[in-house]
Amino acid sequence: MPNVLFVVKDATVCKAHVKLLSSKKYTIEVCGNYGQALNFLEKNKIDIVIGEIQIEEIEIGEFIKNVTEHNLCQLIFAITDEHTTYQSIYALNSGAQNIVHLNKSSKLLQAQIESGLRLTKKSSIFEYNDLYINNENYSVFYKKKEVKLSAKELKILSYICSKKGGVCKREDLINRYWKEKESNPRIVDVYIRNIRKKTADDLIKNVHGIGYRLNTTKEYK
Repeated sequence: MPNVLFVVKDATVCKAHVKLLSSKKYTIEVCGNYGQALNFLEKNKIDIVIGEIQIEEIEIGEFIKNVTEHNLCQLIFAITDEHTTYQSIYALNSGAQNIVHLNKSSKLLQAQIESGLRLTKKSSIFEYNDLYINNENYSVFYKKKEVKLSAKELKILSYICSKKGGVCKREDLINRYWKEKESNPRIVDVYIRNIRKKTADDLIKNVHGIGYRLNTTKEYK
C-alpha cells in the first residue's frame, strides 16, 4: 500500500484523513515543516506528500522544486482552504498534482491518491530495446536479466533514459543527484562506468565535453 507523508504545522487538522488512510493499510508519516520533510524523504521511500501551502516562511513551490530535482516521491498534493481559489491556483502552478480540502470527505482523498498513482504507474515504466526500468518498484532488467543498481545509479540511468536519446549534461546530473557539490565533476563518470558494467558498454554514449545520451537504435515503446 502507498506510503503517505503529511506536512502540516498542526497534525490535528488532518486527523480524519490519517484515520481513514491508516484503516486502509496506508503507511502514514507526519512532519511539522518542509525542512524536516526533505530530510525524511532523502532517507525513506514515500509515494505521496500532502502538504500545506506555507509553513514557517517556506512555500510549497520551493519544496516541490527540491523534491522534483532529486526525484524524492511520485506525487505531491497541496492542502488548501476550499474558499481560497488563488491558493489552489498557486499550488497547481507550482507543480502540485492535486488539491486537498481538509473539510472534504477522506474517501475523496483516498480516490485522488489511487487515481494519481494509477497515472504515475504508467509513466514510471521505461522500455527500450533490451532495457526495462520500473521506477515504481525500483527494478531494472537488461536482456531479461535483473540488474542490481544502487539508488543513485538507477536515478541517473532513469534520467538519461527520460531524454529519449537527447543529450543529458554532466552538470545537470550533478545538480540533481549530488546535494553537496562534488569538487571533482568527473564523479558522474564513475557511476556511468558502473551502469555500463552492469548492463552494456554501448548502452550510454559519451557526448564529448557535454555529457551523455542513450544509445538509440530502435523506437521507444
